[in-house]
Amino acid sequence: MNQITKFSIFLATILVVFSAASFVYGCNSHAYKECVGDSIHWYDSCSNVQDLYQNCSEYNLTCQYGQCVANIINNNYVAHSQISCYGENLYWFDSLGTVNSLYRSCSDKNECTIDNCKSAKCINALKCDGSTCAPESDDFKKYCSSINCGNGECDKELGETEDTCSSDCKTEADNPIEIEGVSISFFTKKEVSSQQWDKSVQVGQNGTVYFMITINNSSDSQIDDVFVSVNIPSEISYLGNLTVDGVALSGDIVSGVDIGSVQPVSKKTITFEGKTQTFSIQESKDAVAFISSVEPHQSDSISINFDANQSGSAAISSVPMQEQIRIFLKRWYMWIIAGLVMIFLFVIVFKRISSAI
Repeated sequence: MNQITKFSIFLATILVVFSAASFVYGCNSHAYKECVGDSIHWYDSCSNVQDLYQNCSEYNLTCQYGQCVANIINNNYVAHSQISCYGENLYWFDSLGTVNSLYRSCSDKNECTIDNCKSAKCINALKCDGSTCAPESDDFKKYCSSINCGNGECDKELGETEDTCSSDCKTEADNPIEIEGVSISFFTKKEVSSQQWDKSVQVGQNGTVYFMITINNSSDSQIDDVFVSVNIPSEISYLGNLTVDGVALSGDIVSGVDIGSVQPVSKKTITFEGKTQTFSIQESKDAVAFISSVEPHQSDSISINFDANQSGSAAISSVPMQEQIRIFLKRWYMWIIAGLVMIFLFVIVFKRISSAI
């Protein structure tokens, strides 16, 4: 047998091995299951998606590694993510929006106050009408006996406030200035890098929302002590980062802030941020911005569409190395076996040809 004949036999053997491998190791149907969004689908052995196995979203679950799971906690989890009201006190909430631990008790140890929590702040409203503490009590004598409510003057040094004596301590919002030509506009967006502000936004859970308010004064008069406040849905917590014309401003715009004066034929721009909590709703709610220091009162609203199935921010996949190896072997194990068989046959044929030569 000459060398050409031996080489032809070797090539024929290789072709037979490849043909056998293609026949034996074709694309087997329903080889394994993987996630497609929040659904589980069958895949064949060649990694082609097939029919639906299970829709996890029907049970308010998510899909991970081919299984429906109740929750996915990634490496971005923060135990003390934000401070908010829970009951009548301030608590830490984690990055999933779940209450964690007590941050501060709102009780001020004064029997004459109504202690509560609102908009991530402790509220201690002093009441001297006998509904909270008896007139003969020590706290009433200490905090209420000197209040001279009804004389037309807000005696703050005597403890009079808008809560304890609203007839004397009216804010400028209660006595608005009558000015025409003042308007307010309210906008929102979801991406900080976006230059486009809109009148509506669609948000998911645990995501940041950006807000902008413009106060426009088209009149010839300066407006002083402009008081602006907003009413946002409870699914969004106020994060702060409050600015007026790019300058940081302290205060809580949900409770209301004084942005100072607006010059004639000019405007001021207010920006702040909020964060969506964990929610299960699928509906649209309005957020409203107000100017309450001028007459007629001005307001503007935006629409916020809450989608519990939408992620608040881009998630970073963190599949363990062992799981990656498992997925790789599951998809390619048949071709790996076929390759090893061909290598084994190649070695045997090569040795025979070499010995024959």
